[in-house]
Amino acid sequence: MERIFHNLSKDARIDIISLLLERRGKKELALELGVSPALITKYINNVTHPSDTVLKRAYSIAQEDERRKINDIILNDLSSSLLEFLENVEVSSLKDNKDLKKLMEVLKEAETNELLSSFGFV
Repeated sequence: MERIFHNLSKDARIDIISLLLERRGKKELALELGVSPALITKYINNVTHPSDTVLKRAYSIAQEDERRKINDIILNDLSSSLLEFLENVEVSSLKDNKDLKKLMEVLKEAETNELLSSFGFV
């Protein structure tokens, strides 16, 4: 997950901290993340952004429902970046790209698993 956190935008990083603050005070969250309460304030005020290490800790302390929301933040951020990339390149130049093919396979598998589980088959 370290690479995932590294690739997140500043906005997504702050969204993760904001999410965790919904259930915790600044002091409590700072203690759990190993940073100062002043740094939490700087994150929220967009003065600085959480490091990869802080995000890794944030993910590890998140409760199950918070983790699902963090996953949503991550997927939204990464998919937005990918869509922006695809809008700014000649897509036909990517037709033989093995990584794009692999991504398409993963998405098809996820869709199939979601469809099967929604019918109670998985």
